[in-house]
Amino acid sequence: MKLSAFLFSCLLATAASPASAHDAAVPDPGLPVSEAGSRPGTARLPVRYTVEVLTGKGPEAGTDGTVYLQLHGTHRSTGFLLLDNGKKPFGAGQSDSFDFELTDLENFEGVSVKLCSRTWWSSDWYLDKVTITNQLGSQWVFPYYRRLGTESKKCSEPARADVA
Repeated sequence: MKLSAFLFSCLLATAASPASAHDAAVPDPGLPVSEAGSRPGTARLPVRYTVEVLTGKGPEAGTDGTVYLQLHGTHRSTGFLLLDNGKKPFGAGQSDSFDFELTDLENFEGVSVKLCSRTWWSSDWYLDKVTITNQLGSQWVFPYYRRLGTESKKCSEPARADVA
């Protein structure tokens, strides 16, 4: 009986204690949140980006694997974004477009591409280039001109290209 009374008093003390410093740092979900690298109180507005991916020509240039893209801006990067437009992308000689609405990344410095196999055997893909256009018409081109492959792993190592 004494143990249950002790536990009950501990529970009451915890419930009555003030919020921790961690809890105070959680922003109000109704307010815009500033991003790392931005001045406090200056939330960045979303920008529409179109990513065009050009697959190389030739036998076995295309892939049926899953492709992810990471965008590297001047002050921050996105996570890996799934390139899925509801069609069958990445066929040999094919150009595929993907639209994203993201926080403004300002100028692009590079992109990283990761290929993941959908099957138990390896996948590979010949990537010609990636072109990014923002809603204002600014454009960045990232030449790859190389084959990406998963070899014996589920996903390839990210392959980075810098702006041309």
